[in-house]
Amino acid sequence: MTLLATALISAPAHAAAGGDLAFVGTDYPISSAARKTLDANMVTLRSRPNRAALAIPDVAPLRSACATAQGAANVKPVGWVRSRFEQCLYQVGAQAGGIVVRQQTGEPAGEIHFNLWILGVASNGTREVQYHIFVEEISVSTVPGNVIDWPNQRIAFEFFGCAAMTDVTCSADSHVDTVDGWARDTGQVITVTSPNGTGVGPDAQVTKSLGLDLTLGSLPIKPSIQPSIFTTEVRFDSGRGVAAQHGTVFPRYLPSFTLSMSDPQIRDSALHIYDAQNRPERTFPAWLGKSVPGKTAEDPLHRMFNEALKKDNRAASIGFCIDTWGPYDETGLDCDEYPFASTQEGAVTGTTDPQRPRSSARLIPGDDNQLAGSRLGAFYSNQRVLDTDAFTVNITP
Repeated sequence: MTLLATALISAPAHAAAGGDLAFVGTDYPISSAARKTLDANMVTLRSRPNRAALAIPDVAPLRSACATAQGAANVKPVGWVRSRFEQCLYQVGAQAGGIVVRQQTGEPAGEIHFNLWILGVASNGTREVQYHIFVEEISVSTVPGNVIDWPNQRIAFEFFGCAAMTDVTCSADSHVDTVDGWARDTGQVITVTSPNGTGVGPDAQVTKSLGLDLTLGSLPIKPSIQPSIFTTEVRFDSGRGVAAQHGTVFPRYLPSFTLSMSDPQIRDSALHIYDAQNRPERTFPAWLGKSVPGKTAEDPLHRMFNEALKKDNRAASIGFCIDTWGPYDETGLDCDEYPFASTQEGAVTGTTDPQRPRSSARLIPGDDNQLAGSRLGAFYSNQRVLDTDAFTVNITP
């Protein structure tokens, strides 16, 4: 006897339902009477989470975070892009399953519910991303008068786009198993890789979009196709200016560089940026209506690798400091600039009107300035912020 043998359900026929419709998801209209019948006949096949999912080191923290962020994690098809290296979709019961299976005539025969986890983990060190798929806590219902061999119904997840790609390889285009197999299984993983050094530009970038389709049902049940239940965008690179030579990120995530005004080591740097973002009238050069970018996703900063332009940005900021406070040699102060010289929004590269630069320069203690700059470099490296990549700057109290 299989684990799910008790789910082979047959019952006396019931009277035809009325014409009013209830909906499961958006694509499966059934009568209200049939809806009540399905709910009344729901049988739990597996009520506990898959223990193996909790034991995978890279997956367990992401799974825990997704479970507490359902407002974001349960929205198909993207789910929640938690970080530069994590993406998840977590749907509970009818959100994920809630799939009506039908006779060949189209009449509802039954329904399956389950919890669906899709956990994507990208690598800062290799051009690889893994998508872990778990189907858990399965419940089924059969409309009386129908016989459904639930243990042997087929559940298939298929990544579309893998076969057509020349610079990316998927370990499998699909994972197919029976309901019984998914209930017993330790989960499935699809690994997507890109060879080192392949791709576009000096950072050898390869950016791909993938989608996951779900097909449920085996003959004589009419298979139900759920297209694009999950979509993901991933970037592979062999980048410059980052710690690991090769890596992979989810580019939908906009990284944010954070400094705190409560940190005594970089307090002046943080205060300068705070003023530039929130009180630009306190910054120099001063002009009416001044605004400074970098605080929001709508007006972010962009990293810049061009060394000559960085020097131009730096020289312009030093000029602003001297114009405002005079020569500062031998004072122990540095000329701090925001936006950073290493961004497209710097004092020169971010300015279209030289009389109204969207930047700020301020004299602050040298140790403070240099430590903040070191932290910015670590942020670029750890988040794989490449040339032209966008990011925001967040100043906390």
